[in-house]
Amino acid sequence: MKNLYERHKDFKEAIGTFILKFSELEVGLGIICSFTEFNLLRRERTLPTYLGLTLENKKKTITEYIKSYEPEIKPTWDKIKEEIEFLNNQRRYIAHGIERVYVNDNLKAFVKAGQQLEEKLLTIEEVKQWTERLNHVNTGENGIIGEFYLDFVRRSINRWNRYVIEDYRITYTINSKIVSEWKGKDDSINVER
Repeated sequence: MKNLYERHKDFKEAIGTFILKFSELEVGLGIICSFTEFNLLRRERTLPTYLGLTLENKKKTITEYIKSYEPEIKPTWDKIKEEIEFLNNQRRYIAHGIERVYVNDNLKAFVKAGQQLEEKLLTIEEVKQWTERLNHVNTGENGIIGEFYLDFVRRSINRWNRYVIEDYRITYTINSKIVSEWKGKDDSINVER
């Protein structure tokens, strides 16, 4: 059995890993939001705005874009959003509700719910499970910094290319393979993954 100091260190490490993975999720959503811009040539300039949005506004931006332009990926996005919502609820306890850092086998956390406080006892096993779920949302099947991202960006670039003259069209390359509908010309603009 680990001593108190080792358990304390392990718990803090698990919490830190969860927070870092959640940050990756938020940045991934912000980058996806930047591909909702119609003018993709300005995407880099609007990226700071999207990265600065709240989690709810990032989800709303992506949801509205999908509803308007890519409804066939809505079921996938709905599943991702549901998982993000669950994980965000857990993050609230970790990021905003820890009463004290002293750790035994669990950690007491509080969050405000209406005019009440909700208390939760967190265990290191729970936090590690939530981190695994974050890993899956980020990079697993249909991950927001994985397959979902690649498909979303490809669709956004294809949509852009349908509405602009050839000089402004963009090719999208993943692992040295062009995956956008438009394959480009020698001096075309390229977005690489």
